[in-house]
Formats: sequence, structure tokens, C-alpha cells
Amino acid sequence: MAMKRASTLAVVLVLVVAGCSYPDLRRPVVRNYAADLFYRSQRPPQEVKTQVRGVDELALALSRWNEMTGSATEPYTVGPGDVLKISIFLYGQLDADLAAEQSVGYRGEIRCPLLGEVQVAGLSTAQIEGTLTTRYSTEGYYQNPVLSVVVSEYRSKRVFVTGGVVNPGPLALDVNRMALLEVLLRAGGLTEGAGDTAIVTRLTHTPSRTGSVSAPSTISVNLSSLIERSDMVENIWIQPGDVVHVPPADESNVYVLGFVNAPGAYPLPAKGSIGVLDAIALAHGLSAAGVPAKTYLLRKTAEGERNYRIDLTRVAAAKEPDIPVQAGDRVIVSTSFLRRTVDGILVGTGLRSLAPAY
Repeated sequence: MAMKRASTLAVVLVLVVAGCSYPDLRRPVVRNYAADLFYRSQRPPQEVKTQVRGVDELALALSRWNEMTGSATEPYTVGPGDVLKISIFLYGQLDADLAAEQSVGYRGEIRCPLLGEVQVAGLSTAQIEGTLTTRYSTEGYYQNPVLSVVVSEYRSKRVFVTGGVVNPGPLALDVNRMALLEVLLRAGGLTEGAGDTAIVTRLTHTPSRTGSVSAPSTISVNLSSLIERSDMVENIWIQPGDVVHVPPADESNVYVLGFVNAPGAYPLPAKGSIGVLDAIALAHGLSAAGVPAKTYLLRKTAEGERNYRIDLTRVAAAKEPDIPVQAGDRVIVSTSFLRRTVDGILVGTGLRSLAPAY
């Protein structure tokens, strides 16, 4: 009789151990349920994910950059397609017959009265004024003329802005090069769905035996570092011909598993953040067997995967703050000791082929 009781007790003990050692969170893991009674709730470190915003933040960041670097710029150099307004003053009076607008030709030339073709590509307006004044004087056309040359239309230098900006398309530059922040501002700022990265594509020219070979190169800029954290190294110069593309924010998922009504992967919002309670709400809440005090957050960190236990009862009662979830997080809702033991016995004895993942 004693032998029979001992055998029965041994079988029960094996089944209980099998139930208690049922895989939890990772497979295989043996849980120490006695330690669960005295656990200290661990919370992940707060990692604030900055998001790019609109015109105000761009303007503020550009103002900070101007203070750091100064606002002086090099004179604009004229190129094919630009339109110049040329005025000639004789004896202190504007000669209306000689005032004209000239479009710079594809070879970099303009046609001036009496002088004919004059090469101006690569020159500033001050240099063009000096060139024309010298020629009109030395060639005997006018005595001490005063010339004024201004660019009335900027057409020779353009960049192309695409993606998450308010006004995508070509952007004419009125300077030889422009800082990235100002390019984004002139494109109307960032849209609501813009990501936190800008990709600049640029043609680079390398000499070869047959002349020059052009190949595209790309530069990736972290807009969050530039705008939010004032990393002004990221505010690179945009050159004529560059393409600035702001991809949309990546759609990242959080995985809600275990004893919830609709386990699965759910996309995180492009802007802002959600907490663990919000993530469980996306999965239609806890199932009847779910235990809110036994909720776990699995997160990949630089040190490896970390496991944090969360008491949703305390979070829901505002006794503990909710934890913002991040892309790739797994929120797993576990169940009671009895339910786990029964599931472990059923799986261990083959009466159930697959138990819920928790």
C-alpha cells in the first residue's frame, strides 16, 4: 500500500514539475514560480525617440546653425538660364534705351548693345559689372559709364526635393549652395508622415582616359540629430543638381502575444508613442485566462534581449506609469499557475499537441 502511494505521489510530482517547466517566453525556459512571489518589478530605461516636425523646428535649428557658422555667403555666380537685368547710367542718368534683360545662353554668354557676345558664366554680378564697364570704356563707346547688373530670375542652379515635404519638386537656388535645413524650409517643411532621415543623392565626377565619368553617391542625414539634438554636422551643404529625398516614416510593429484575444503584430504610429496598455488594446484586450499581473515585455538591446515584468493592474490603476513600447518589442501576457500546470500536463502527456505561447 505504501509502495502504491509512493508511486502515485511520484507520478503527481512528475506531472506538476512538467507543468511548472512548461516553456515560458523563450523556449525552453524553466520558471521559478516561488521567486515570482517576491519579484521586483523591473522597468526598461526610458528611451525617448525624437520625431521630426515642421517649419518651426526647422527654422529654429537653422537659426542656431547661422549663429554657429555666421551668415556670410559667397557671391552668387551666374550660369546658363539665369536672367540678368543690365542698366547703364550715363552722366548720372539711366539710359532707358540701353537697359535690358538678358538671358544667359547655354554657352554662358549674353548679348550686349555694341559689344556683342560677352562670356559671363561663372562670374558674380559685381564681376560682370566690372567687365562691362571696362569694355565700354576702353573700346570707346562711353566715357565713365556706371553699370548695374542684378539677377532677376535664378534658373541655372536647381536642386530636387522629393518625399515627405510640403512642396516637392525642383527648387531654384539664389546662392551657389544651400544648407540642408534651408532647402527643407524652402520646400515648405516636413509633412506629418515624414521619417527622420534625409537621403542626398549627388553625381560625382572622376577623371578617366576618355574625359570624365559620373557616378551617383548618396549621403544619409539623421534629421532627428540635426533638428532635435542640434548636431549641426548633419546640416550638410546641398549643391546644384543634388536630389534630397525624405522617405516616409517606417511602419514598425509591436508583437502582442499570449493570452490576448487577437495575438499578432500591430503597426506603431509614425508619430508619438503608445504604451503597453495601448498595445494590448490593439490585440482586443486580455483573454479570460490572461493575468494582467503577469505581463512581460521582451526587448532587444545592445546588451542582448531583456525581459521586464509588468503589473498591468498597477498600471491601469495609475500606481505605476505605463511603459512606451518600441519597434520590435514583444508584449506577452501569461496566465495563472494552475492554468499553466494543466497546460503543461496536457502537452507532456500528449493530450494536447500545442499549447498557447506564453
